[in-house]
Amino acid sequence: ARLKFKGGAANSNMAEAMAIILGLLVAQASAVNLKVGVITEAGNLNSSLIDVAFARRVNYNWRVLQGHTLSYVHVNVSSCSSHQAVRTVCSESGLSGLIGVGSCSLLDEVSSLSKSLQLPLIALPTGLCDSARLSKDMTIVGSHSSENIVAAAASVITSDSVARDVAILYDKQQSTAVLQNLQSSLSSAGVSSLTFRVDDTVNASVTPDLVHHLKRLVKKKVFKLLLFASPRNALSVLRLAREAAVMQQNYFWLVLDTGLSKADVLSVTPANANVALLRGSVFTECTAAVMDVFPQCQTDWLRTLDARFVDAVEAMAKALNDSLLDPGFSPGNASCAPLRHWTSGSTVLNRLMSISDYDTQRGLISFNSLTRHFSSQRVEVVASYNELWSSPVSMLRSAQFDASSGALSKQFRYKGVSLAFPNTFMGFKNQTIVVCTPESPPMTNFEKRFSNSTVIINGMTFDLLNILASKLEFRFYTKDSDDGNWGAPVPNQPYFNGCVGELQRGLVTIAAGPFTRTTTRDSVIDYSTPLFQESNGILLPRPPPASKMWNVYLPFNYDVWISVIVLLFICSFITWILAYFSPFTAYNLKEEYAIADEVWFQEYVWSVVGSFLQQGQDFYPFAMSPRTILAFWWMFTVIIYGAYTGDLTAHLTVTITDYPIKTLSDLVSQTAIKPYVPAGTNLYTLFKESNSGVYKQVADVMVDLGPYDYCPDSVVRQERACLNDYTYLLAIAMKNCTQYYLAEETFNTATVAFMYPDDAYFAEYFDFYMQKLLETGLMQRLFKIYWSSDIVCTVGKSTEANSINFKGVEGCFIVTGCLYGVGLILLLLELAWTKLAKKQPLDCVIY
Repeated sequence: ARLKFKGGAANSNMAEAMAIILGLLVAQASAVNLKVGVITEAGNLNSSLIDVAFARRVNYNWRVLQGHTLSYVHVNVSSCSSHQAVRTVCSESGLSGLIGVGSCSLLDEVSSLSKSLQLPLIALPTGLCDSARLSKDMTIVGSHSSENIVAAAASVITSDSVARDVAILYDKQQSTAVLQNLQSSLSSAGVSSLTFRVDDTVNASVTPDLVHHLKRLVKKKVFKLLLFASPRNALSVLRLAREAAVMQQNYFWLVLDTGLSKADVLSVTPANANVALLRGSVFTECTAAVMDVFPQCQTDWLRTLDARFVDAVEAMAKALNDSLLDPGFSPGNASCAPLRHWTSGSTVLNRLMSISDYDTQRGLISFNSLTRHFSSQRVEVVASYNELWSSPVSMLRSAQFDASSGALSKQFRYKGVSLAFPNTFMGFKNQTIVVCTPESPPMTNFEKRFSNSTVIINGMTFDLLNILASKLEFRFYTKDSDDGNWGAPVPNQPYFNGCVGELQRGLVTIAAGPFTRTTTRDSVIDYSTPLFQESNGILLPRPPPASKMWNVYLPFNYDVWISVIVLLFICSFITWILAYFSPFTAYNLKEEYAIADEVWFQEYVWSVVGSFLQQGQDFYPFAMSPRTILAFWWMFTVIIYGAYTGDLTAHLTVTITDYPIKTLSDLVSQTAIKPYVPAGTNLYTLFKESNSGVYKQVADVMVDLGPYDYCPDSVVRQERACLNDYTYLLAIAMKNCTQYYLAEETFNTATVAFMYPDDAYFAEYFDFYMQKLLETGLMQRLFKIYWSSDIVCTVGKSTEANSINFKGVEGCFIVTGCLYGVGLILLLLELAWTKLAKKQPLDCVIY
């Protein structure tokens, strides 16, 4: 060989080269032909890879097997014929070692054989085998231990988000002990696990009812799934998961490597799904050592099993080469009949176990004495990733697990967050989404509607969508539902109408607007964080205001006025009685200044009336007893006058309108005004499904409004009562206070929210930002913008303050005119008494 050396390392390199050359010269005189048995199960390993590995990495590599040759015997058996492998190996002579690639059961059989023949075995399981059972005696496992894989799986599955439950899917080829170890590791992390066994059938397909089980996971909100099964079963499970819609971005699939390549996983992974393959590290650079064995260097199709097999071949070759220098080494002479073990087998095993940081130029190989595994290569996670929503899906290394420290190192970062699953939803990546939003002013106002149901909107819904779009990186366009409905069940149909049905069918991404949360809708879709509490109300045409004609008398009720009049006569009568019979009156004392008025009843009536009207009186009784009664009357007059005048101004300046309909019961108790309810809404469904009570009474008389009918419309109709969301009716009433009023009663209180498809992958982040809007008060500020509290049309009664006009005092003029009329009538009676009856005025008993 012609060798060239550079730099300060020339002396050491020269010494190494000379030692190798001397070894080759000695070895040429006594070249040894060694033979290794390679046992594989059908389809697990490509035979061309075996040829290339032995030819290029051993026999053509003077650094590995110096001057000797290493051949192999390939024993390829079916998955259910482990005994066949034993018989074939026993038929071969001169074997110096075994490399087994296959299931746990096959390797168990081969391990027993290697123990009997004392042939060192490097086992490469295609599944997760019980390490304690497999790695003993003459067997070394050429890949990571199942304990390391389990620890890595538990770390990855709990890394990016909190997981309460994990579904584990496995097949019969996996070790029960490993499954139990995995469940224990998850339990230690506070995660419960559900297990599903997926077995081969005659047609090599997974359990037929797996789709049903996967759909149950959707309802149970189990978002983390761990799969370890044979490659065929694993890919079948992933295909069925795609069919069951359990591969959206909110589901995280961790597939444990059982002989899968990145390309295998990509073939069944839809765009933007979270699927990760947990495997032993595989080289990613196309070095000369890689190109020796994998000329095309198609790393997407390269399996960890392939790389570990090549490593096993080189490790076996190195151990055999090193053993040639040991005293007493003899070529393989083991046999099964008669049973004879290889005398140098333990020597080769010790050489295998002493390998440390052996550089294959594709990586390092080291034996771990604690686990009896070649495990210095780290465990890596390769996961699906889409740079943009429409970009093709690829697989990249997102994390590495260090078995020695138990630390998971995440290598992928997005928005400053380290992720083991790169497609974890953190935004729509500039995707354009479709939003279904029915008109509901002022929450959603249609500026323009197109023939394809697309609409241009404004209002609070539009503001919320713009805020969320900036946070979640999406664009959107809005549309009304194709049938104009909000969303209600359709008899004998699986889908609702309106926006709810379009969410079910996947025609829209979200439904935005004041959608009332109901159990009926909740059974087929999901709701966002609530926007606010909503009730239903009643909007009615405002009746004409009450007349102000008699407002001048409204400070007192009728019973007060009657009591005052009666008390006036009672006070007059009592005062007259006391004066008439009192011996101290001037009239009874026959004083010269006495007048007859002191003992006339009618004079006391006029005196009491005069003092009540604060006009004074013509005389006062002389005796103390009637004066005492008058004193209390004056006190009563002051109190009544103060109360009357204090309230009179308010009644003269305020118009009071009493509204007859204040509740649903009032509405159904009359027939002049009918309730109008929009069809296809939650309120319509509530009335229609009611079997008794006032809701049933409303359902019996209500009028259905079509999708594009409005209540109220442009014309005020006195026969219509509009039943709808209170906030919607409030906005109308506030703009049209002179035409409409809201009834006192609100009913069917519930939360309103946006709507998502059932099990939406973006729901968690949407809810997070919606909650932020509530916590920061921005939601309340938007509400105040569109529902100002400056003007409120009240309920039950309406009060309007105005200046005092003739209408307010009209009743006073009418009463005054009536009194003038009474005076005129009395004059006519007096004239009739004197002129027609020819009598004197004093003859009348009331004078």
